Amino acid sequence: MSPGVSCLCLTYGRPFLLEEALESFLRQTWDGPKELVILNDHPDQELIYKHWQVVVVNSKRRLSSLGEKRNVSVELANFEYLLPWDDDDVHLPWRIEETMRGLEGKHFFKCPQVWQTNRGVFKDEVQDDEFAYHATAAYSRTIFKEVGGYQHLNGGEDQEFEYALRRGAETGRYWNIVRVPLETYVLHLSKIPRLLSRERSRRLESDKAGDSNGRVSFEAPLED
Repeated sequence: MSPGVSCLCLTYGRPFLLEEALESFLRQTWDGPKELVILNDHPDQELIYKHWQVVVVNSKRRLSSLGEKRNVSVELANFEYLLPWDDDDVHLPWRIEETMRGLEGKHFFKCPQVWQTNRGVFKDEVQDDEFAYHATAAYSRTIFKEVGGYQHLNGGEDQEFEYALRRGAETGRYWNIVRVPLETYVLHLSKIPRLLSRERSRRLESDKAGDSNGRVSFEAPLED
């Protein structure tokens, strides 16, 4: 298995949020092998995006749980190191680079610190709960297999996964937490991301609703 990075993005029926997560991936400063795996299981919506580092998988079957969806995304990934990549957050440009530095010689890495925004107001948020913010975690495929992946739950599957890491003598020793913000956690009062202007939000709602066949095409990647 290649030592690159697979960012795992689960989504369902909200491409206007997904666009910013996708843009975050394209802005990453890490220059090693990487991919963004987008798993969409909305049976009536097909996502289309053409980029050599982005894999879009449209499932015609709604998966039974978030845990199953996370496990399927791992099966689709091509690289050894796996990063959850939430579709409704902004992942800061140094996330992969800092994560890979934290993963050196280890199988699990996590940052409990994020920049949190609510209605455009930012604050530095540090969680005392080590099991919060699974979206800032990263782990190897090796340790994923050791703990048996995610339980088939529709909530709390991420915490149960991390509990399993801590419980095992062999897996617990890989636990590594540092505090450097890697993402912006967006608090949503609606489905419109608060980092977008109202004008752009209206445009995205219109443009990303999909055609009559439910197909949604994203804009071309940013040019440096």
